[in-house]
Amino acid sequence: MTSRKKVIIGAVIVVAIIVAVVAILYVILPNSPLKNAGVAGVYDATAPLTGAYIELRSDGTAYFHSQYGYGYSGTWELRESNRIYMEVSNGMAMYATIEGNTLTDNSGQTYVKRK
Repeated sequence: MTSRKKVIIGAVIVVAIIVAVVAILYVILPNSPLKNAGVAGVYDATAPLTGAYIELRSDGTAYFHSQYGYGYSGTWELRESNRIYMEVSNGMAMYATIEGNTLTDNSGQTYVKRK
């Protein structure tokens, strides 16, 4: 086997190991930026909560802004492919589901992701 073939085989093995490690981290880390990247963003509430929004950051932190102008920090995590668990600094916790660009919380309120 030539040294060029050995180098190519070695490079392929290194790439395969990196891909495997990233895939494992994606599965086991609940708030991996890789996992949260597609969900992260600002979601504006639809009526009757016009003016309210939820900002889900890729690092697992969140900001909840009410229609009255006050807000709370918090955290969130993607528990399943489309189910989000959120905890707010005021002690409230809630689940939401995400379908495309629409987030629906456990009370039925919908939020649409900003473009």
